[in-house]
Amino acid sequence: MDYEDLAKELRLQTAILRAAFRTQLSEFSQELLADEVNRAILGSLEGGVMPSASLQEAVFAQVPTVSGRTITRRISSLVEVGVLRRSGHGVQTTLELTGLL
Repeated sequence: MDYEDLAKELRLQTAILRAAFRTQLSEFSQELLADEVNRAILGSLEGGVMPSASLQEAVFAQVPTVSGRTITRRISSLVEVGVLRRSGHGVQTTLELTGLL
């Protein structure tokens, strides 16, 4: 099996799982989006990959009362549950949506 066949198979399996768990994914999405900080994080990343520092600035602009620690915790939580993907280290850290939701 070559790379293209493997990628095609993985897309099919992903589609099947999304269909099978659509209700749970919808409820999970609603739960996450009920929180304004999560909404700001996820909304800011809809455009693609973003450096971590830029994401924090974007969230501060939308929710000026939130602390930097809260944003950092929320980002870590979203990475942990598979909603976000973190790449790089230190000032080179970038974040992006995984497509789970």
